[in-house]
Amino acid sequence: MKKNLLMNVWMMLALFMCMGIFSCSDNSEDGVKEPPVLRLVDKNGNSVGGISGGDYNLTGNVENLTLRVMSNLDWKITIPEGNEWFKVDIAEGVGFKEVSFTATENEGLEERKAQVILSSTQNSSVPDFILNCIQPGGPRLIVTPENASVGKEGKDVIVAISTNLPSLKCIIPENVKWITQKSLTNKQLVLTVATSDIAKIRTATVEVTSESSAYPTTKSIEIRQAGAVDMAELLDVKFNADGTAEDLSAMKMPIKTFAGPTLTMIENETFGYIAKFDPETVNQNKITSGFYTVDFTQNISFQNAIADGFSMELYVTAKDYGESAPIPMGCHGGGGVAFIWHDDNNSWGFEPYIGNYSACNMPPLGEVPEETWYHVVGVWDGTGNADAIKLYVDGKVEAQRAPASGNSFQFPGNKWFVIGGDAGAANEADRAYKGQIAITRIYDRALTAEEVKALYNTLKE
Repeated sequence: MKKNLLMNVWMMLALFMCMGIFSCSDNSEDGVKEPPVLRLVDKNGNSVGGISGGDYNLTGNVENLTLRVMSNLDWKITIPEGNEWFKVDIAEGVGFKEVSFTATENEGLEERKAQVILSSTQNSSVPDFILNCIQPGGPRLIVTPENASVGKEGKDVIVAISTNLPSLKCIIPENVKWITQKSLTNKQLVLTVATSDIAKIRTATVEVTSESSAYPTTKSIEIRQAGAVDMAELLDVKFNADGTAEDLSAMKMPIKTFAGPTLTMIENETFGYIAKFDPETVNQNKITSGFYTVDFTQNISFQNAIADGFSMELYVTAKDYGESAPIPMGCHGGGGVAFIWHDDNNSWGFEPYIGNYSACNMPPLGEVPEETWYHVVGVWDGTGNADAIKLYVDGKVEAQRAPASGNSFQFPGNKWFVIGGDAGAANEADRAYKGQIAITRIYDRALTAEEVKALYNTLKE
């Protein structure tokens, strides 16, 4: 009995062992059946679109997209016809592989979609992975350049345009009369900038925009034009709140303030501060306060620049005070030059010493009962010609003449300009002026009539 039982146990063990051997043989021959994998992921292994696909948003510009095929099968990538704007570098492969897609720029107004189909070439029962690559459309408007600088002479400004908009329009602000539209297409805008007629730099913003309200898109172009007159090279006075003054020109002349109760500052939106001169007696000599001096005794460069022609500019008030000839700015006496307000007939004079005093006086203005602003420019062109000396008042030539003799400018003994009077003895001023002065400039050249007009136009603006 025991013998038979033992025999049965051994037979059962042998049967189980055989079954195990056969089972191991089947697995070794067929391999372990893994589930099929077929999808696209990014470089970090993150799913793109989902397990079986989905949507992927592109930028709309030229774009290179690198993805990885995650698969344990043979596969192929198909992009249906009609999507030539979207291409793949590797169309088929086995297992894991990196692939690159390239999208061209969408130049249309509407979005477009390319389908990427990843399918198995080994097992047709495996579902395709489908990725919908969506590229947005919309208005595109590029202008080049967006900033343009133009000289005082003016010129045409050519702006290149790249756009998918059907039609464009150019908008120039109504108050900008110096820029006009010459032509406009979807490829190019041509603007004409006129010759500047004002002294200072001017800027304007021109817009290029879509004519369609469905695609509101605008680009701006800033036009900057140089002033018609180069900066004063020898003197350009800036008055400060504390009563001092400084030279903004490249010469950087030292300006000394002789302060006192008769010299005050008036704040002004255009000029910052204006100097007001209010002496007790108009045209008084030997005053010791209430004026400025600009000393050029040791400045040979300044003297050389004056010697062969120059221009002086003032923006100054005047009225009939019943006095003879106060001087708002001068270095006069045995030589030199000065502006003179002739109170006896209410007129301006410019008097450089060339061979002798060469007074260039305008006709009488008539009654000037109220304090009135005048733009006064005196010019000597460095020659002895009949029109070498000119006096401009408010942008117009009011007088011109030849020098008294020759063409040699004679400097005075006191080599300093006074603002608010005329050069006197050291630390003194003569012929005290009563009025306000906003601009005091000296140029090392003879300003042209166009430049003087531009300076005056700037003040009018």
